[in-house]
Amino acid sequence: MSFQAMSWAVDVDTGNAGQKLVLIMLANYCNAHTGQCNPSHERLAKECCMGMSTLRMHLASLESSGHISIERRSTAGFKMPNQYVLHMQAQDSQNLAQDSQNLANRSPESGYKPVTTNHKKEKDKKADASDDAISTPRSKKMTLKAWIEVERAAGRTLISKTDSIFEDGLPADYVILAWKTFADTVKPSKLQIDWRQTFRNYVRGDYLKLWAVTRDGQFFLTTAGKQNAIRFGMQDLIA
Repeated sequence: MSFQAMSWAVDVDTGNAGQKLVLIMLANYCNAHTGQCNPSHERLAKECCMGMSTLRMHLASLESSGHISIERRSTAGFKMPNQYVLHMQAQDSQNLAQDSQNLANRSPESGYKPVTTNHKKEKDKKADASDDAISTPRSKKMTLKAWIEVERAAGRTLISKTDSIFEDGLPADYVILAWKTFADTVKPSKLQIDWRQTFRNYVRGDYLKLWAVTRDGQFFLTTAGKQNAIRFGMQDLIA
């Protein structure tokens, strides 16, 4: 356990009791010497006394709000526990960007794998900071409705065809269905800085439960997926 991480987590204002609990539990698993923080979802859910879907939702919110970064890892096709990076401010009040850079500059011997190796996140950032002349204010939280208005006013597509979410192998129509469901599901009062990343988190965390995958890698709609396809006039997706 890192006492610095625990002290930081206790002081952080997440605005949500569940997120606060998850953040404190992550800090409890943060190794003060190596920076490693990779408890399994099962362990976190058990120790936070919450369901798996609730845990994933809180983790996604903590990532979207900038409190943590999540490196999703796998080896030989098998999923491994995520690596979490806690965005602690240094004692001299350095900003978050500088703190993250310090973490990335740790020596390889420390055993810490910097989050910059997450290629999907790097592609997400490049896609979001594309060749648009006007960029969304990244330091300001806003509702999804307000964010959509800002993006449309700037002439940007909400989910571009070049977005990294399409590299996950999902059919394009499934992504469109997911966005419609996501936009209809999010609470009107919910605030986020980066709604594109929040959407990616929802899709990759399977929070919407719209599809499943066969053993040979083929996607198919679940009952919830079919219901939403009908609801949004996308009946063509139903085989």
